[in-house]
Formats: sequence, C-alpha cells, structure tokens
Amino acid sequence: MQISSLDTIKGRKLLKNIYFDLKFNRQINSLSTLMILWRICINKDNIQKYSDIDIEINHNLGLIRGTALWMQEIFNRYYFSMLNAFVYLGAAILLLLVGIRRFSDLINDTIVIFGFVLEALLLILMFIFLLFSPKDDIIEEVEKEDNSDKSTDLIEEIGEIARDFADASLKLGYINQNIIELQNSQKELLNTLEQVAKNLAKAISPNDELIRIMQNTNLQLSTFNESIAKLNLEMQLIKQENIDYLVRKHLENLLLNNLSNESKD
Repeated sequence: MQISSLDTIKGRKLLKNIYFDLKFNRQINSLSTLMILWRICINKDNIQKYSDIDIEINHNLGLIRGTALWMQEIFNRYYFSMLNAFVYLGAAILLLLVGIRRFSDLINDTIVIFGFVLEALLLILMFIFLLFSPKDDIIEEVEKEDNSDKSTDLIEEIGEIARDFADASLKLGYINQNIIELQNSQKELLNTLEQVAKNLAKAISPNDELIRIMQNTNLQLSTFNESIAKLNLEMQLIKQENIDYLVRKHLENLLLNNLSNESKD
C-alpha cells in the first residue's frame, strides 16, 4: 500500500492505527507513545522502526508540518483532556496561592507571580493546541463516503447473490421436472417389464385350460393311433385273403389245365 504523505485522510487513519497498536497492543506508556508518534510524523522512515504495518509513504512532512499534524491527530485527540486538567489544576493552585497571600504572610509575592506565570504558560499552551484542533468533519465525511461505497458494494453483492440464487432455483426447478419425468419413464418401464415377466411366466408355466386341451389332444391322438392300428390289422387280413384267393385261383387254373391235357390224350 502506498500513500503520498501522512497529512492525508489515509495517513491520518494510519496514525490512528499506529497509536492504538502502541498504546493498547504493545502497552507503551503515554509519554513514550507521544514521542514515537512525533518522530513518525516528522520522518516517514520511523514507521518501519516502531510499527509492523507494511506501507510506503512517498513524502516527508518535516519538522513544522509533522509537529502540526502530531498536535492535531495525536495530542489533541488523545491527550488534550489531560492538558485541560492541568490548566484547571494550575488555576486552582493560583487561586489558592492568591487567597493565602491575601490573608497570610506565609507566601510571598514571588510564589504568587510564579503561579501566574505557570497558569499563563498553561493557557498559552492550551491556546496553541486549540489552534491545531483535528479536522473531524473531513474525516467523518470521508468515512461516511467510504461506508456509503461499502454499503453500495454490499447491496450490489447481495443483488448478485440474489440473482445467482434465483438462477440456481430455476435450474433446480428444471432438474426437479426432469427427475419427475425420469421417474414416470422408469415407472412405465417397470410396468412393461412386469407385463413381460407375466407373459414369460405364462409361456413357461401353461395354465389349466391349456393343459386340459393338451390332454384332450393326447387322448384323441391315442384313439387315432388305435384306429390306425386296427386299420393296419384289417389291411393285413384283407391282403392275406387276397393272397389266398389268388393262390386258389392259380391252383384252379393249373388243375384245369392238367385236366384238359389228360382228356386230350
């Protein structure tokens, strides 16, 4: 990741992340944290020394701009309340010194003047830091734009997911319809196979009516065979009688011929 300088929106966010890393993750005390962040603000190369964030900054801010940025983004944001508390403490001490000096000689004018100088210095320091108040409005607007862009991207991603889900649902509907048609075809095929099995069973195992018809046929065939046998027997008898007749006829002719020859002699 690259940024032009720390005096940008991304650079200020980077300083915020480094502060939280030093303060809460590494548990570095407040004074050391302030000094480290001041060194980072004035010299970009110090980021690699004190932080593990992998980022490249193109330009240094220098002493003046870096200190101003440090006062805006670090001291004013996280330690201004401490300075404000010291100002109130100095004011309270000054009032106490003035009151004691008013009613007692225990405190001389030098201590009171020192209290006034200290309070004046604290007020001047507070004034200087107030001049470098952080630009929260700009950062908030940029963060809002980033959040808006993220929301828009999220909405677009949700829309794409919804479209993908609708396409998947439509495809699942087609698949379900194809499965139903396949089941119907399977049922029809099973019915056909069942009918074929029944027909095959009937062909292999004939029914009672077919068996009765076959028995009647066998009985008729037996009767027919007996009739043929009787017919053959009768034919044999007839043939034998014809042979006997022919033999007798032939004998008669022979006898007649013999008798005729004898009569001639």
